[in-house]
Amino acid sequence: MELILLADITAKLSVNSGTIRIWKISYEVNGVDALEEALSWKKEIKIALRVERNWHKSKVG
Repeated sequence: MELILLADITAKLSVNSGTIRIWKISYEVNGVDALEEALSWKKEIKIALRVERNWHKSKVG
């Protein structure tokens, strides 16, 4: 598993670190569905996460 720094995520997605921490907790509690709900307000981030998720799946599988 690749380590991704919080600073890299905030820069890539143009959101603050507090938001990323909230998303992380939501994901840990409710899984991917929680992230889809959290990102509904920012379509480009939603698309970026889908691409990132697919990329990680292709690396693992």
